[in-house]
Amino acid sequence: MSLALLIVEYLDRDVLAEVAATSNRPEFIAEMLDYAIKDIERSAEPLMVAIAHERWNESRAWAHAIKGAADQIGAFRLKSAAIAIMQADSSNLRDSRSRIIAEFSSAYAGTLGALRDAGRDPLALRR
Repeated sequence: MSLALLIVEYLDRDVLAEVAATSNRPEFIAEMLDYAIKDIERSAEPLMVAIAHERWNESRAWAHAIKGAADQIGAFRLKSAAIAIMQADSSNLRDSRSRIIAEFSSAYAGTLGALRDAGRDPLALRR
């Protein structure tokens, strides 16, 4: 899949351009993308473990952390998946666990792929 297609599907190019414009340092956007990847990865595994063990409050806390990281870089599909977890009540999380995990996992994998691809050519993200 091309960088342009990944960005359209998983990342908001305008948000990435705004992030890139906050610094004159050429390496800034690459550093921000790398930080976002690490932040999202750091929260995703504990989120999946919490859901698997039916620790719903913990699941919501990890989803909240992912929502914040996703919002900062324009990863709105991942943000929406995290919000769905945050807003679901415990019985809905339990009953829909497989679907929720599948939707989150898809958004997570696609977002990380798009972030990594964007990091390969960060100057292309500037307006």
